[in-house]
Amino acid sequence: MTTKSTENPNFLKLQGAKILAEANDLKRTIEALARDIGLLPGFVQNVVDGNAPWSDVQEVLTRMGKTYPIDSAELTLMEDDSRNGVRVMRAAESAASGRVFSRKNRSGERTPYYEYRDTAMSKVGPFKPEWIKELRTVSDSEPNNPDVIYNNGHFLHQMTFFIGPVNFYWEVNGKRFCSEMSTGDSNYITPFWPHSFANRDPSQEAIIIAVTYGGEVKRTLRELYALGPSAVTGYKLEASSRSSGQRALIGQHLRNENLSLENFHERLRQRGAHALAQKMEASPQTDLNATELGIIADTLDIELSDLLLPEHVNGNEVIVKKKDASEAYLFPDAQAPAYRIHPLARCRHMASVKGFDVEVLRMTDLEDFDLDSSLHNYVYNYGTTPVGVSWRKNGRTEREVLNPGDSAYIQPFVQHGFTSMEPTSGKLAVVRAAGSVSVSVQRELSTFASVQRIIESNCWFN
Repeated sequence: MTTKSTENPNFLKLQGAKILAEANDLKRTIEALARDIGLLPGFVQNVVDGNAPWSDVQEVLTRMGKTYPIDSAELTLMEDDSRNGVRVMRAAESAASGRVFSRKNRSGERTPYYEYRDTAMSKVGPFKPEWIKELRTVSDSEPNNPDVIYNNGHFLHQMTFFIGPVNFYWEVNGKRFCSEMSTGDSNYITPFWPHSFANRDPSQEAIIIAVTYGGEVKRTLRELYALGPSAVTGYKLEASSRSSGQRALIGQHLRNENLSLENFHERLRQRGAHALAQKMEASPQTDLNATELGIIADTLDIELSDLLLPEHVNGNEVIVKKKDASEAYLFPDAQAPAYRIHPLARCRHMASVKGFDVEVLRMTDLEDFDLDSSLHNYVYNYGTTPVGVSWRKNGRTEREVLNPGDSAYIQPFVQHGFTSMEPTSGKLAVVRAAGSVSVSVQRELSTFASVQRIIESNCWFN
């Protein structure tokens, strides 16, 4: 059982450090902060030092939100609800969360369509993974089957792992598709494309593990909601045409610099890039090559990566992948393999999402920590064999057993490993995804003089 974060001394110290960091950003000493929010300096100092109860912390947070033009919710730290970096949900807990939703059939009657169950989640992680049993059975794989009711699509990205005879249906730009999926198959679904699932064999259970997760847009929602629909529209770049999207992005940089096209073309000529200026004037929609983009980046004093957009590929809206034995590999090597790994569906514009069908070959009670990732990890035991999971964080080693139907969440940089608890190999569905720390955040963080000072402990001046 984990200690409630608001009662954890380390959490209170980190929360105090976050308040100090905001005070530094606002250029307030503890005394100035206390005066502004109407509290005694000693009261605020105790909160900053992590020596005050949560009720006192809340008082400071509330008053800061009312006094300054800041979002006090952003000051409140996420609670770490894990046990030393890992959170486990048992199959029985998952079953207890079950709920059945009905949809219309071909006769217009509402009958059971899905049973949903929660699986392992954490307040720190990006996942909202669900166990979903398909209760509607179909006798064909026709994408326009009137018994198949498509949803409206949803905001979260989805990586799906299939168990049993599941028909997967999806719709892109008004055209519908169906693919017969089996255990170990997978898909990736981009937000807001309609889709559905059904059982094609009433003699078997049909189940999906729908690992939904928020990408970088999810992490900006508070700001986007506050700015409103017009800002959301303004930020969208044309994705179906690289040249159009690229020119729109260049135009955005020019507007941010208070430069007109004429100003910019003149700057290019001043740098000796006469041919590029002429090309941009004569052919506004022509693709620009890497050399030309490099010149533009140098002229705008930005990184080349700030001008690059992913290539749009028709069909990448939804990606279907069948399990392929020829793609499996042994990890860490063929001489002493611990796992046989089958990659799940991949999408190039979501490079920070990885999925794996993992067969646990190692059968030992030893604690092994051969897996590590900068991404958040979700694990579901879809087999019939219990699997041991060992992990290590902050010098502490822990161990649990994931029985069939159990699931787990593992934080980034927590070294971990799996072992089969029986003479047969274990079967795990694993999905990894980035949280709030994207590669762009890593790039910015890497330019700081001291990353340790992210967690503030001193005033900004002596």
